[in-house]
Amino acid sequence: MGKLAAKLEKVTNNQEKKEKKIAEKSELTKEKMESKLNHAEENKKKHMDEVKEKISEHTSKIEKAQQALEAAIEAAKEATKAGLDEKMSKNEENKNEQLREMMNALTEHSDRIKNVRNNLDEKMKPKAQQILENMTKKEEAARELLAKQEAERKMKVEETKKKGDLVRMNKEKLAAEPSLTTESA
Repeated sequence: MGKLAAKLEKVTNNQEKKEKKIAEKSELTKEKMESKLNHAEENKKKHMDEVKEKISEHTSKIEKAQQALEAAIEAAKEATKAGLDEKMSKNEENKNEQLREMMNALTEHSDRIKNVRNNLDEKMKPKAQQILENMTKKEEAARELLAKQEAERKMKVEETKKKGDLVRMNKEKLAAEPSLTTESA
């Protein structure tokens, strides 16, 4: 019986040692797993911070690009407007100069006719009267032509303004469309 008790005690001691080793291994494994889990959490947080930083930088770049695009569009609008204004001003000056030249030519012609009429003698008065009437009709026709040309010029200026407005509206649409795509991105 003493042997049996010694063997039982030995088995119990072995059993306790085995349980201690299993508990120590379990504790060591638990510590390793917790360490790995903490490390994984730290890596995940670090990665999330990096992604947030990259997104912030990218958003900042997009905003800067959008502002630069808007500034370029505004500059193009101003340049186009200035070019159109200058062109219209030159056209107006040219038309006015042409009108002055035509009026001067008509005035000179009218003065010549008056001079000729004054120099005519009585025999030539009926014929001179007819010539004068023809010249008056021509002057009237010339005035009507000038009025018609002036109306056409005004219509062309109006069309040019409409085209300029259409170009500005299209550019504004183009400016609005990229801002929509950057917001949806």
